Amino acid sequence: DTPALWIDLDAFESNALKMLTLCKGQKVRWRPHVKASKSPDLAHRLIAIGAQGITCAKVAEAEAMAAGGIDDILVANEIIGAAKITRLAEVAKQARVGVACDNIENISQISSIASKSNVTIDILVDINVGANRCGVSPEEASVLAHHVDESPGLTFRGLMGYEGHVMGMQPEDKEAASAAAAEILAQAKALVEASGLQVEILSGGGSGNYWHAASLGSINELQA
Repeated sequence: DTPALWIDLDAFESNALKMLTLCKGQKVRWRPHVKASKSPDLAHRLIAIGAQGITCAKVAEAEAMAAGGIDDILVANEIIGAAKITRLAEVAKQARVGVACDNIENISQISSIASKSNVTIDILVDINVGANRCGVSPEEASVLAHHVDESPGLTFRGLMGYEGHVMGMQPEDKEAASAAAAEILAQAKALVEASGLQVEILSGGGSGNYWHAASLGSINELQA
């Protein structure tokens, strides 16, 4: 019965293996985004093939993935407001959850709700790498990272720099724009590590520029 997801599994598995091979060749972990399929079954298949975990766009997707048995989830957007953060904390009772943050007040609220819920939520400080949609400058990153590190219920895991503005560019423009985004993320990493914190995760890349993002040396987890 509808709605039903129909997929050519041979093509799916072939594409997944190609992406995994690319990531392994660049020593980058693969955390594919599931906002298109929204299918825990396909997420399990991706993880079985070799993905680190999954990326999703919002709390509802994280809830569906956790309910479907996925236990390593990154929400690659800011989650704002007590209602949604409380739902995120419930997901963290079922799975390891990371979320992007670019605001001290938001970090404090996540910390408060996580602590009251007796869970730990991983935080990636979101860096503005040129999309001008969200994220902070490299100079602001260490301030937020230390706030995370000092906040109960939170673990600072690293940085995220999603270069969404690059995805629709012409091929001849993508390489330069991807390289510029990579340089901003690398600058943020250097500043955070100079301030005394370890940056474990550097997350970014999309389907429109994955081959550039994976090869530039600025990320170690690819979201494509």
